[in-house]
Amino acid sequence: MGREQPQMQFITGRSIRLLLVDDHAMTRIAIRGVLANQSDIEILGEADDGVEAIRLAARLQPDVIVMDIYLPRMTGIDAARHIKTRFPRMAIVGLSAYANEQRDTMQAVGASAVVPKEKIVEQLHAAIRLAAQETRR
Repeated sequence: MGREQPQMQFITGRSIRLLLVDDHAMTRIAIRGVLANQSDIEILGEADDGVEAIRLAARLQPDVIVMDIYLPRMTGIDAARHIKTRFPRMAIVGLSAYANEQRDTMQAVGASAVVPKEKIVEQLHAAIRLAAQETRR
């Protein structure tokens, strides 16, 4: 009790490669801060809209994409649908500031989970790890 569990390295023995997508720079900065001390996560890049998310997903080939549902130019839902069609093994963790039907839609298009923005500190790391495990089976 009170002992930290070691960070889990996955089947490949490497870190979880992450793409971060949110149109608010402050949210991206906050998420980087939350994940900074997680040795099992490597942030490969960031995008601020759905179109850029698709482009970076193709170029960077992340294990997990953390993506806001509401994005300019193309919603997170549409971007997730496109990414999961092209790259079915990429996991997506949605972010939402609102608890509504859009969260269900995000999961219906293939997101492993949707984390409420007010719960990022408590839930995001675990959601990323679980999503990565799903892709590495």
